[in-house]
Amino acid sequence: MSKIEKLRLDEAIRLDQTHVIALYAELGPQGAEQLLACAMEDMAVHISTMSRAAERKAPDRVIIAGEKLVELAVPLGMDAIAAVARDVIACAQAEDQVGLAATL
Repeated sequence: MSKIEKLRLDEAIRLDQTHVIALYAELGPQGAEQLLACAMEDMAVHISTMSRAAERKAPDRVIIAGEKLVELAVPLGMDAIAAVARDVIACAQAEDQVGLAATL
């Protein structure tokens, strides 16, 4: 087995719209859009941090970034992203490098 293939998943973001509707009702369109934009930027930073930390074999940093990602994703109704982040956290806690590579 000399060749390793990297699989690429292309999946649309799914979210529970009731969370977004509640944000719009509470903050108004402009406030909700600003909050969502900031949250998406922060989520991208945490995903990048998790990836870099995994490459550097720093499970503690993977866990911290993953927990922050869950904290951002859940209130926005991004349950699938939160679930994957929890899986990444579990792999990092178990120091499962293969699982970590597969979930990231």
